[in-house]
Amino acid sequence: MTEPTCLDDFVARHKQNLRYEGVSPGGVKAHLPCPFCAAADFMVFNVMYAETAFAVGGTCAECGRSMRAEVVSSRGAVSLEFVQTGGSAPPAFLLFKPRRVDLGPAP
Repeated sequence: MTEPTCLDDFVARHKQNLRYEGVSPGGVKAHLPCPFCAAADFMVFNVMYAETAFAVGGTCAECGRSMRAEVVSSRGAVSLEFVQTGGSAPPAFLLFKPRRVDLGPAP
């Protein structure tokens, strides 16, 4: 599928591709679209393990961009900063401009 060229198309595609399946807390899976092009299944994970899934991140099979979250815990609170780890720059129409992090060569 072609990458969205405007925010309205991105939002419509994101709504179409965001879904959850399952009914119990231990069995609910999130299917998150790509934060850059809204392609389906950028990340699929059990919601009980969201912190770990976000720390690992994902790579979009469609646009090739990748992202993960840096997890910071302080005084019982957890915050996430989403950082781009690969691929081309985000589309100009997106307001979300994550910090770019170089992961270095693969082991």
